Amino acid sequence: DGIIASCNDIEAISTASIKNKDAAQNVHESSRKLAKDAENLFAEFEKFLNELETAKNEAAA
Repeated sequence: DGIIASCNDIEAISTASIKNKDAAQNVHESSRKLAKDAENLFAEFEKFLNELETAKNEAAA
């Protein structure tokens, strides 16, 4: 009886561990996507600043 209970405990711990690993992997993938989105947003902002600078220079000329 004790052996069966121990096996059930091990199975429950293994299942929880796999779920935690999957959740951690999902968080990691979401973080990577978020970082990529931030990088793209920064690039767009940089492009906008360059266009603004060009417009300012043209207006001053």
